Amino acid sequence: MDEIDNLFSQLDERESLVLRERIVARVPQRRGAIGAKLGVGSGRVGQIEADVKAKLNAACGFGTAVGNLLASLRVEIQPVASLDRLLDVHPSIAAEVPGYGVPLWLVLDRLDDYFEVTDGWAAAPGVAEAKKRTQTLLEDFESPNGVVALDDVAEVVSMSRGELEKWLAWCGVVVVAESALTRARRISDLAVGALEAVGSPKSVVELVDLLKSDRSERSIERALEADDRVALDGAVWRLHAWGSADSVGEEPVSSGEAEEASEFNIGGDGIVRRKRTRNTAKTPELTRRLYRSGSTWRYRLTVTADHLRGSGFAVPAGVAVAAGCVRGETIELESHLGVQAVRWTGAQPTFGTIRRFLRELSAVEGEDVLLELWQDGTFRVVRPAIVHSDIDPLRQALAEVGNREPLRTAERHVVRILAEAVCLDGEDRPRKILRAYEDRGEDVVLDFLEAAWRRGEASEIDEVEGKDASHD
Repeated sequence: MDEIDNLFSQLDERESLVLRERIVARVPQRRGAIGAKLGVGSGRVGQIEADVKAKLNAACGFGTAVGNLLASLRVEIQPVASLDRLLDVHPSIAAEVPGYGVPLWLVLDRLDDYFEVTDGWAAAPGVAEAKKRTQTLLEDFESPNGVVALDDVAEVVSMSRGELEKWLAWCGVVVVAESALTRARRISDLAVGALEAVGSPKSVVELVDLLKSDRSERSIERALEADDRVALDGAVWRLHAWGSADSVGEEPVSSGEAEEASEFNIGGDGIVRRKRTRNTAKTPELTRRLYRSGSTWRYRLTVTADHLRGSGFAVPAGVAVAAGCVRGETIELESHLGVQAVRWTGAQPTFGTIRRFLRELSAVEGEDVLLELWQDGTFRVVRPAIVHSDIDPLRQALAEVGNREPLRTAERHVVRILAEAVCLDGEDRPRKILRAYEDRGEDVVLDFLEAAWRRGEASEIDEVEGKDASHD
């Protein structure tokens, strides 16, 4: 408080007004309104605001009381924490700053670009980035049906179980039977995930209640009727992968009915549970938005404001593995702009800043780029190919998986490249390739493939699968 008071006292009259009425105000005044009081335009107010923040940030570096407190808060957050927990751990941040009528945590939030409080959640560098990191973490733990046991996540985050559940609810993640459901593209994905989470057959009425969905029972029923992952037994739905209907609830799932059945066990309570396999990291082959081309992996990343200002960022475990990094290690990849650090010393692997690469590309927020991981340990950031929306959907899918010249790719190679991208080398059966992209939750690519194969090129599927049947 002494440091804050001393720093604020050094500001001139105009700076103090901007600080009080805009920077640290509970409801910041508009620049135009402040400009009218100062007799300057809103642009000048913005410049004064930036100067004040820069001046205060420069005086609050590591080694100062404020700088050390901010560093401690960032460690506690990792990457998000409820404000209530932070107040319990650091009660001093609840104290009111003399003369300003606001708590210290609000002042720290407004002055520090790497600390943000929104709707009762504190995050570093921001709540939006924390939400993305949470989604990435859930993807690392998800089953092929997009089910994540909250017990698995709770083991690697700094949150309590209750805090984790509240945070997931804030992020809009559906939670059923102590499991998060990551696949929400279609109602059938949510229903299948709910069945796996509860581990027992359910009626459509029960599924509607579990999902708290506003969809009609009939619409969910139609979606399930078209989904080959489930079967209807009387009035209830079950997963095919559980085995025969008679075996559910009576004896261990047999591995003879389906290859996937061995992934489940039936407990003494009759609940079917997927075997836990969290001993190993999720492989690159199963990692969303990560595609292989020969010996090169390409990870499709959407540029954020945090990337542009130089923040490091979390990546799925499969991306770290593709880069050659394992849990507990830090590696450096070579590039024409210097080394690129990849660290896996915490719950999630992270990449160091890629700002220099984004500047070279003149990339902007919201744009997609490809992080290229080469077998020889080199690293690049490149732009994906952009194709017009009236181009055939298969070539749009090629561009989405990182193919640099989709329009020049020969017809006979299109399916091969799409299969290779998800490590199905040599596969040419559309349904097999579709299932691989479905298992990874590749919604954008799936839309293109379905447009090509499930509607516009249905005859091509029949022809290809006819050949497959004759080979079998």
